[in-house]
Amino acid sequence: MHKSAAIILAAGLSQRMGPINKLLIPIEGVPMVRRSVAAYLDVCNGKVTVVTGYQRTEVETALNGLDVQFVFNPDFEQGQKTSVAAGLSASAPAQDTFIGLGDQPFLTDSHLVWLLEQHRTNKSGKITVPVQDKMRGNPLIIPLDLKARLLADHHNPGCYKFTRENPDLLNLAATQTTAFFRDIDTPQEVAALSVQEEATS
Repeated sequence: MHKSAAIILAAGLSQRMGPINKLLIPIEGVPMVRRSVAAYLDVCNGKVTVVTGYQRTEVETALNGLDVQFVFNPDFEQGQKTSVAAGLSASAPAQDTFIGLGDQPFLTDSHLVWLLEQHRTNKSGKITVPVQDKMRGNPLIIPLDLKARLLADHHNPGCYKFTRENPDLLNLAATQTTAFFRDIDTPQEVAALSVQEEATS
């Protein structure tokens, strides 16, 4: 069994972006989703599973050549919990599994290694969540023993409800690293990225 694997959620409708699929937006010349997935590939020795839905062909093309497993979620319009369930159901067993987002392009392999160290140092079999004050970030790290429990509630599978109903099963990793809490959701945030890239070019 591999020690670490990842499930990356890349199925969403990007509704706040209008007609644009945010995952395909180039960040420093690289599609956002490819940049996000690459960080997990650098850290995990198990399989990285990418859950697709909206514009699956375009997302898969953006990840062409990367050693990932694609899982299509036919229920992607019903929300993120269905994508988490699809990823958990399809991913191979691993000691620890990241559940990350395809729109966090500022997370690096170093950030993920730090979170994995916080998870394994705890040694409690809990779900590790990065936190800043009361704000929760992503990714989460799921121990193998809890994977099945995240799928037990067929009406509300995944992490959101489970982690709020079982706070005793959380390992809160305090951090001031903004990359854990920063994703791209609106045209305004994309515009801000473009300004930053021009300033550094």
